[in-house]
Amino acid sequence: MLHEKDSYNIVNYIFIGFHYTLDGLYKICLYRYTVYKKYALTKRQLLELKDAIDRHYDNFTQWICKEYPELNVDDIDYCCLYYLGLKEADISVFMQRAYPTVCERSRKLKRIFNSDKPLNIIIQNIITMHCTKAPYN
Repeated sequence: MLHEKDSYNIVNYIFIGFHYTLDGLYKICLYRYTVYKKYALTKRQLLELKDAIDRHYDNFTQWICKEYPELNVDDIDYCCLYYLGLKEADISVFMQRAYPTVCERSRKLKRIFNSDKPLNIIIQNIITMHCTKAPYN
């Protein structure tokens, strides 16, 4: 039961989408997503996260954009969150996006990285490969 004092912290998302059922038919499903605003990351917090990752991993946000030019600024934010080991549901709350939207972003990133592995593993592997490369002479 939602208390009146907490109601200002909640945003309800309604998503109508198609989901494949076991009998092979597509049905329209109505989903209600409750996202808590108090957990939303601010732009400053995202910037601090990217800065911390850049300091530890040779300017990660710069070189990953060069290696994968299809990535945009928002994709980099998501990559940083996936690197922390967060799942789609967590990222949905922190980024204040509907779960299906975050899942679509996940599929997009997997296409860009050409892998079906979990994104935290993909990004860890990319960082490891980058950081273990011999320096150029």
